[in-house]
Amino acid sequence: MKFKANFVEKPGNFQMDDCQIEKVVELSHEDFCRLKIAPLENQPFLAENKDCMFSRDGVIHCLLALDQDGNDGILVDAEGYDYARLAAYVPGMRDIMNAEMGYRLERHQPEIRVRDVLPLLKEELACLCHEEAEQYAPVEDLRRLSDAGRVDFAALLDAGVSEIRASPEGTEVVLTGVDPEELARFSEAHDAFMEAERAMGPVMG
Repeated sequence: MKFKANFVEKPGNFQMDDCQIEKVVELSHEDFCRLKIAPLENQPFLAENKDCMFSRDGVIHCLLALDQDGNDGILVDAEGYDYARLAAYVPGMRDIMNAEMGYRLERHQPEIRVRDVLPLLKEELACLCHEEAEQYAPVEDLRRLSDAGRVDFAALLDAGVSEIRASPEGTEVVLTGVDPEELARFSEAHDAFMEAERAMGPVMG
């Protein structure tokens, strides 16, 4: 059997650190490989998320960087710097996160929010729906929100997830704890934006 492992010369021990993931960031495959190959280089996404990385009461609160096109992840505590000063590579991290989400949903343990599952849903046909109304919106549309859009639709991003289920059309993320009209408002705003983009036509650079 063949697989990859990170061997350490003369290891002192194999004790694991307690850690808490504060935020998940999806990186392009190119950026993820850059972090993987040269972790001591400054990374813009670490500079932008310093508040998510700290140590408290023996627990490392860290950032999880996921490969947008793969399953692996890297846990990072930059300790106030712009590079991965403390880091751990975790093969198959996306699968681990998906399994944890499923476990928590089955046992109704603490509430999972929409923003928690966005980086984990790779399927192009995944969509958001509401448990009390027939409202739908593609997950990919929500993933493309700008920073201003994330503020405007914070209620939708902070909505609870009651179920993630398969359907003939793809994966459905069932929302709870948010007004169904918020999902409709997002769909209308996205449609209006796309219509404006089409009306502008190609832009000469």
